[in-house]
Amino acid sequence: MKTMNTAVDVCLGLWVLALAGCGGGGSACVSGIDGLCAELKPANAATTVATTAAEKSSLTLTLIDASGATTTSVSPDKAGSLRALLKDAKGVAVSGVAVTFSTSDKTGAFVPASGTALSDGSGMAQVVLPSGTQAGAFTVTANASVGGSAATGSISYVVAFPTLTFSALTLTPSSLSAGGTASLGVTVLSGTNPFTPAQSVTFTSPCTVASKAAISSPVVTVNGVANTSYTDKGCGGVDPITASTTLGGATFIQSGAITVLPATGGQIAFASALPQNFALKGTGGLAARSPRRSRSSYSTRMANLSQGNRLTLL
Repeated sequence: MKTMNTAVDVCLGLWVLALAGCGGGGSACVSGIDGLCAELKPANAATTVATTAAEKSSLTLTLIDASGATTTSVSPDKAGSLRALLKDAKGVAVSGVAVTFSTSDKTGAFVPASGTALSDGSGMAQVVLPSGTQAGAFTVTANASVGGSAATGSISYVVAFPTLTFSALTLTPSSLSAGGTASLGVTVLSGTNPFTPAQSVTFTSPCTVASKAAISSPVVTVNGVANTSYTDKGCGGVDPITASTTLGGATFIQSGAITVLPATGGQIAFASALPQNFALKGTGGLAARSPRRSRSSYSTRMANLSQGNRLTLL
C-alpha cells in the first residue's frame, strides 16, 4: 500500500512539473510506475464550438411617387407605387416569385385589386397604392417565400386629403322662362387646379324640394367638372341652388341662384288630343271611322287664369 501511494505521488508531482514547464496549458502524458500513464488537461482549458449563421432571404419595401422619388404619403389625386425588392440568402435577386401586399387601412386597396405581383428579372415586384377613404397613418406589409424561406418587409405611410373648393356655379341661361330648361355646371378644385379624381356632386334647391323644379342629381365629375340640367315646373321666382361634395369626411359647398320668370299671358302648350288619330271627311280610310268632333286639351298660362288650368277647344 505504501508503494502504491508513493507511485501516485510521483505521477502527480511529474504532472505538476509538466504543467509548469508548459506554462500551465496543453496536455501531458506522464509515464509512471507499473505503466501508469494519463493524458491530463487542465480544468480551465478552452473549448471552441463552431456556429453557422442561419441563411435567410430578404425583402426590401419602398414607396415612391409619380416622379420615382421616395415618399411617405398618398392622397386621392396622388397615388403611390410600392416596390418590393426580393433577394435570396446570397443576396442574388429572385425573379418569378409572387409577392403579396396588405395594408392596415381597412378602406385601402391596391392596383391590381389582388394585391399580388410577380418579381421581375431584377427581383422587383410592384403594385399601385391609392388612398383609402379615411385619413391617418397606416402600415403596408409585403410577404413572399423563397426556397421555403419566408421573406417579409413593411413600411408606414400617411393618407392625406386636400381641402376642396368649387368654382362659381354656371347657369345658362341665368334667367329662365316659365317651363324652360337651363344647363347647370360647377368645377371641383384642389387649390387652383381641377380635382381630377371622380367626385359625386349633389345639387338641390327649395323649388326642387317642393317639386316645382327638377335637377338631375347627383352627378359624377369628369376631370373635375360636374354638369347637369335644371327644369322649371312652376317655380316662378329666384331659386337658390346649392352644390355639395364630400371627401375624407369633410363636406364642401357652393351656392348660386337662378331666376325663373313667372308665367305670362298667351303661353299655351299642347297637352293631349282625343282621339289621337283622325282625318278629314271624304278622304277615305281613317276618315270613315273618324268622329265628327274631336277634343283637344291645352295647358294655359294666361294672365287672367290660374296657373295650371286647362283650356278645352271643341
